[in-house]
Amino acid sequence: MEKAVVQSAYREAVRSFEQALSALGHLPETRDTRAQAIDLRLAQRVALRPLGDFGRVLACLREAEAFAETLDDPCRLSQVSVFLSVHFHNMGVYDQAIVTAQRALALATAGGEVVLHALANQYLGFAYHSQGDFRRAIDCLGQTAVSLDGAGRRERFGAVFLPAVHSRAWLAWCHAELATFAEGKALGDEGLKIAEAVAHPASLMIASWGIGLLALRQGDLPRALPRLEQAVDICQDADLPFYFPWMAWALGAAYTLAERVADAVSPLTQAMEQAAALEAGWYQVPCHLSLVLLR
Repeated sequence: MEKAVVQSAYREAVRSFEQALSALGHLPETRDTRAQAIDLRLAQRVALRPLGDFGRVLACLREAEAFAETLDDPCRLSQVSVFLSVHFHNMGVYDQAIVTAQRALALATAGGEVVLHALANQYLGFAYHSQGDFRRAIDCLGQTAVSLDGAGRRERFGAVFLPAVHSRAWLAWCHAELATFAEGKALGDEGLKIAEAVAHPASLMIASWGIGLLALRQGDLPRALPRLEQAVDICQDADLPFYFPWMAWALGAAYTLAERVADAVSPLTQAMEQAAALEAGWYQVPCHLSLVLLR
C-alpha cells in the first residue's frame, strides 16, 4: 500500500486500504487494533486527498480522531489534528484550520514530537498564507524547513509531498507576494533539488509550481513557463486531479502574459471545470482567476 502511494498509484492504494480496514474489523478490538485502525485511516487519507474525495477524507479523520481520544493517545491525536487542519484549509475554512493546527502544535510540543511539530507549523503557515498574513506564514514554514533538515528532507511522514519540499514551495510563494524574490528563489531552488534527489513525482510537481509562481510574479516568463508546464505535465501523468486547477491557472496566467492566449484557453478551461466540480473553498481562487483570464 505504501509503495502504491509513493509511486502515485492513489486509486490502487485506496482499494488496498479499504481491504486492510475490512480485515481489521474482523479482529478482536484491542488497544493495538484501535491504534492500527487510526494509522490505516491516516494513510488512506493520503491516498484519497489527491483524488479530491473530501467526504471520505473527513470521514476517515473523524473516525481516527474518535479512536485517538478513546485511546488517550496524544501523539496520534496530534497527527489527526494536523490532517484536520489540512482538510479545513482545503474547504476554505481558514479559522478552523488555524485552530486545529494550533491544537496539533500544542500536543506535539508537549510530547516532544519534532516531526509533528514541523508538520503542524507547515499547515499553520498554509492557513496564514491563505488569510494574506505572509510574514506569519513565512515564520511557520521557515520553522518547518529548519526542523526537517538533514535526513528529514527525504521523508514524507505520511504526507502527499515531502514536507521539506512543500514548505519551501510555499515559502517561495510567500516571498513572491512580498517581492522578496531573491529569498524566495533560493528556497524554491533548494526544494527542487531535494525533490529531484528523491525523484518523487508529486514533490517535483509542487517544487516546480512554487518556482514557477515566483518567477511569474517577478515577470520572468522565460523561467516561469517551463516550470509551470512541468508542474502541469507531472500533475496529469501522476494522476493528481486535486491539484490540477492550481497548476493550470498558474500556467494559463503565464501563457496569457506571454501573449499566447490560444495556449492559455485549454488549461484555464480545464481548471475552471475541475475547480467547479470539487466542493472545496480552496478552489475559489483558481476558479475565479480562470474566469477572469478567459474573458
